[in-house]
Amino acid sequence: MAKNLQFKIQDDIAYITFNINDEKVNKLSEKILIEFDDILNKIQTNDKFKALVICSAKKDIFIAGADINEIKEITSKKTAIKKVTEAHNIFFK
Repeated sequence: MAKNLQFKIQDDIAYITFNINDEKVNKLSEKILIEFDDILNKIQTNDKFKALVICSAKKDIFIAGADINEIKEITSKKTAIKKVTEAHNIFFK
């Protein structure tokens, strides 16, 4: 199964490319955020990188936003706060 994010290293630069399989646009789902977090953890543990470039393989769009179908499944304030906090923690890295 192909990954939705590609990670490569070139010289001292790490590259993450969003390219969600079978979708016209990239959107942030729990699965994608977990994959993104895993890559960021690898980068954090390696101090040889001088820069990180995050880009999209989709033409004319980076990330459309959160996955609306996952948002519709949130039924409590507690769950909403948990998911938002987890996402923020990933992006704060």
